[in-house]
Amino acid sequence: MRRELLDPLAPGGSRLYLTAVFDSRADSRRDEAQRVAAEEAALFCDGVFLLRPELRDAWDLAIFVRVTPEESLRRALVRDAELLGPATDVEERYRTRYLPGQQLYLAEASPLDHTDFVVDNDDPDQPRLSRPGPRDSPC
Repeated sequence: MRRELLDPLAPGGSRLYLTAVFDSRADSRRDEAQRVAAEEAALFCDGVFLLRPELRDAWDLAIFVRVTPEESLRRALVRDAELLGPATDVEERYRTRYLPGQQLYLAEASPLDHTDFVVDNDDPDQPRLSRPGPRDSPC
């Protein structure tokens, strides 16, 4: 991520970047042509675990989107059936891998201590924006 996306798009970078290097479904490297970013381009990056210590300095602004584990599992049961199979398989994968991975990330990387804003997104029709802190004060 640093070599193919973040470093090229950082100030003084080459502006030659890749948007993907690995296909997780095929479990293999993706061959993709480099793209050239405009000089005035801005990078908006969406993904999990992006506030790990080794990536924190890459962001000028960080927004942590928070969803409860229960809501995450509920959405996964709808969204991931085609990829992961029946609901029992989806639930097992989430309960044994994805949700524990999120808990480990929260405990070890402390992303809420390194974010500018938090969006509580259990209800996408009514997301709640706050600043991080002991009580996540509304903006």
